[in-house]
Amino acid sequence: MIAILAQTEMNSRDTDLVFSYMLGRTEHSIRMRRVQIAQRMIRNGHSLPYVAKLLHFEESETHLITINQIT
Repeated sequence: MIAILAQTEMNSRDTDLVFSYMLGRTEHSIRMRRVQIAQRMIRNGHSLPYVAKLLHFEESETHLITINQIT
């Protein structure tokens, strides 16, 4: 991806948008993977507070685990 950006004539604003999009997708992927791991741990008998602390979930993020666990 970086090589493609280097070969094209994009202004810095366009480049910033592309990189921020890529970073956003990466952060989303990491967040969803953490939720999947948390769900698996809860299914294996660990408590939600333990899993949230172990995986460094913020207080505002724990609803992701419980909502996705129900569905």
